[in-house]
Amino acid sequence: MMPERRHANAAAASTASLHFVAMRPEHVAQVHAVERSVYAVGGWTAAVFADAIGSGHECWTAWCGEQLVGHAVMAAARGRAHLLNISVRPSAQRRGHGRALATHMIDRARRRGAAAITLEVRPSNARAGRLYRALGFIEIGRRKNFYRAPKESARLLELRLDRHRAAAVRNR
Repeated sequence: MMPERRHANAAAASTASLHFVAMRPEHVAQVHAVERSVYAVGGWTAAVFADAIGSGHECWTAWCGEQLVGHAVMAAARGRAHLLNISVRPSAQRRGHGRALATHMIDRARRRGAAAITLEVRPSNARAGRLYRALGFIEIGRRKNFYRAPKESARLLELRLDRHRAAAVRNR
């Protein structure tokens, strides 16, 4: 029991210094470097990140001090939000940064007036699946052959923000 508690305390201490900055064009090279470190094959190109910024998507970076540790991109329109990309540098994983970044994006979706947020996740990415389940996402479908490299279907997950807000208030 003690090692888990220490890990939780280390994660809490680590996320205490985490801060979020809206992604800017000058961040794209660093963001793309994180993306390449997470995905050996596939992942987004620098041009895709630049396009996301230019299109008005919610594009955010997560920093621990001066080090970029992660990023996320979300499209939001007409009462819905879709988390398109969320990544944490491998050397910064298992410290609560993914949870903090996902929670930040959920908050951004609420601020944009979304009633729900959806995302795709690989069934083979069990760690991400557990995180999303802990945040209240439920599986609402599958997308056959969604990922190309390597080829894999996707689990489509959704978090109803109106229900999520009510549950958060009840749990206080």
